Amino acid sequence: MSCSQPDPLDVDETEPERAFIAAGSYCSTCFEAYLYSKFKRSAEGVRYFSRTGTSMDHSPLSGRQLQPRREVGGGGGDRHIHVRSRVLLGMSGGLGSRVLLELLKVWFPIRETSSKAPPAFAGLVVVHVEMDTEHGQPDQEQNAFTEHLKTLVESMGIKDVEFISIPLSDIFKDSSTPDSTSETALERHQKLVQLLHPTPSQTPSKTKIDHTSLASLQRSLLFTLLRRKARKEKCEVLVTGEGSDRVAELTIEGMALGRGYSIGEEVGVEWEVLDRQQEQKQEQAKGNGLLVARPVSGILRAEMEEFVRVKRLVVPRPGVDRGEVANGRSTIQAVVTKFVTDLQKEFPSTVQTVLATVHKLGMRSTDARMRIEEGETGSESWEGCAICGGPVQEGAHRWRKAITMSDLVETDHASATRSIEDVEPQTVIGISESKYEESANSLDTSLCYGCLLIPKAIAKTEDLPSYVERQRRSRRRMDDVVKEFLI
Repeated sequence: MSCSQPDPLDVDETEPERAFIAAGSYCSTCFEAYLYSKFKRSAEGVRYFSRTGTSMDHSPLSGRQLQPRREVGGGGGDRHIHVRSRVLLGMSGGLGSRVLLELLKVWFPIRETSSKAPPAFAGLVVVHVEMDTEHGQPDQEQNAFTEHLKTLVESMGIKDVEFISIPLSDIFKDSSTPDSTSETALERHQKLVQLLHPTPSQTPSKTKIDHTSLASLQRSLLFTLLRRKARKEKCEVLVTGEGSDRVAELTIEGMALGRGYSIGEEVGVEWEVLDRQQEQKQEQAKGNGLLVARPVSGILRAEMEEFVRVKRLVVPRPGVDRGEVANGRSTIQAVVTKFVTDLQKEFPSTVQTVLATVHKLGMRSTDARMRIEEGETGSESWEGCAICGGPVQEGAHRWRKAITMSDLVETDHASATRSIEDVEPQTVIGISESKYEESANSLDTSLCYGCLLIPKAIAKTEDLPSYVERQRRSRRRMDDVVKEFLI
């Protein structure tokens, strides 16, 4: 695309023209404007949520459209002031989160004191989660990286921005559990290491470590911690930096891991989350949900890299957004990442094709707005997965058993010659009723299909954070109520 702008002075004239997928060729100035425009379109729902307290895609037919959130202003009378949302940005230091931080500056300009227009948001909180490693990352190295991120955030020129760094092991710090508050940071770190890095002899299968399931567990813990932190900091919006390539990877990865039932969340630009207490009190009508959004999910990785080059930005950890796994451990996540990256290089429309196809599926996600319009909020009819929070399909644990060879009951030759009526009552897949009863009392009934392998990958389920057990008990009580009603 031609324009009247002169060639950038910092580009070598001998360098070949840069082409961008589905966008044509741009000079530096026009490309920057193009990317900001793309970002604003993807993030308009976040601004609308901040302004009104409700989401743009609430169906008008549901009768649940909300009025803008207001508070009574000073001086009495009927004068009201608009209430804006605080935003929490989960920053890993990778390409996506760095680009998102730079783009967010447009919403936090230095305002004139005489300006009467309310700001887009009430404030920005940047949270970096320190990913505890197997042997513990050296304190000096981790502290240096954290300080680097803090300096970077403070140098952005965003007024009243707050930077917070927390370890992933804080997932074990639960205010509702008195014992967890008395634990030291070292004890929580040791619990995390024991959970995410078991030895083969500790796992139920006593075979090689299932790094794929452990990687899924770590990602679930990360997002649970970010959502918890957002509520603690009174932030109504949580934004993360997954770009188009990363969302495409999550889509294929999710399908491979059995998360097709919740694929809407895997590729969603935004969805709303309520904790259990909010759903029971129906506080959604007051606009107290947490909006989780991916404002840069419409931007390709190649476009992000060019934006970094044009703006001369520094990306602290360029590879962290690619789902790379250290120590050469083979996981489905790593294989999918390499597959999508290589395919995108050869066929540049791969990512858009994957996203366009999956968005048409319209499968059920964890979006609280959908449950509100279906009349499920405030009742006991919906329970999310105890680990990842995603929707749990009825009978998922039985289906997993039905297709798992290791769960088949071995029969002797004598029983094979008898008639079906003489054989001990079993299911069609050879699992005895006692096993089903045992499974019903375990964690399996509280998990989605994609998380069912996690309990087998860890040493023992008691190592999981306390909220997992609370969710299991809650679902168990709900099942007991349903059984009692049916009887």
